[in-house]
Amino acid sequence: MNKDFYRNANFLAGSLTWLVVIGFMATQGSSMLALGLMLLFFFGFVLQCAHWHGRWGWLLAGASAVALFSFNSFGYLGVLGVIWCAGAPLYLPKPWPLPAALAMASAFVLSQHFHYQSIDLIWLGLWYSFHLFSLGMAQSARSEKLARQELESLNRELQATQLLLEETGRQAERLRIARDLHDSLGHQLTALAIGLQVQRRTHPQLTQLAVLEGQARDALGSVRSAVSDIRDENLDLKAALEQLAGPAVGLNLHLELCSVAEPQLAQLVFLLSREAITNTLRHAGASSAWLTLAPKGQGYEWRYRDNGKLAANWRQGMGLKGMAERVAAAGGTLQVGREQEALMLKAELGGG
Repeated sequence: MNKDFYRNANFLAGSLTWLVVIGFMATQGSSMLALGLMLLFFFGFVLQCAHWHGRWGWLLAGASAVALFSFNSFGYLGVLGVIWCAGAPLYLPKPWPLPAALAMASAFVLSQHFHYQSIDLIWLGLWYSFHLFSLGMAQSARSEKLARQELESLNRELQATQLLLEETGRQAERLRIARDLHDSLGHQLTALAIGLQVQRRTHPQLTQLAVLEGQARDALGSVRSAVSDIRDENLDLKAALEQLAGPAVGLNLHLELCSVAEPQLAQLVFLLSREAITNTLRHAGASSAWLTLAPKGQGYEWRYRDNGKLAANWRQGMGLKGMAERVAAAGGTLQVGREQEALMLKAELGGG
């Protein structure tokens, strides 16, 4: 169960309102059918707030409310529709929340007209206003939440990109130092060793020249070994990728990464992974994801999958299509598919 379940303001407000209404109905001698429908409404409301089966819970609560309007003339039952409208922005795409709220308000108003054969215009306006106010507040809260999530996502991506840029910068500096060592000190030691060799052959009686030549060649070997070590140092992709997920976004990212030395390849892997994680967070509702990068032939194989559930009508967005084009331009291929209704991506990447 969501740890914030009992602190959810919508749940607390709705529950207290429901208790007041059902308590009043019980004192007024309402039928068992009406009380049963009230319990069914609350059950659907709990499912919705606890995020177990939110959409089905919301639909169940709405159907129960409409049924109650039909079988009971209790005027304050309209508050159930007000509670129900707060969930419309969560489960209906725009612009359907507004028609749904108007339909719920109309169902209550028509049921009251059926029971009492009259409608007071002020009373009518109030109930429509209550429903629309509930919808507007819920829509505003949802828009604020989505904007905050988008801002947090952009901030995580910015921090991850900064980490990768810093690591790439360090790698570029290491390569520059390696080139300088090879081109300056390496060449100078080579020239010195050759010069000592010539002098040793010209003056064989000077045995010290052989010792100096050996020392020069040892120094040259040390420089070449240092240059090789500097060039072979790998980029730290893990830190950058871990910045894209984690407890803050509710996605546990499992990483298995081989060593990567080429900055261009590291950048491509980072961009691929970022797009995959973004799709998971936006469309799959997953709690865990697995990302691997392993050598394959002369290149690498990149894989990504999660444990979410994509919608039946999910299609590739421009982000994934753009990544496929980027991978193709680098001489690789990107496959996008499903694995037990979850997102699955596989890329064959070149080694340079």
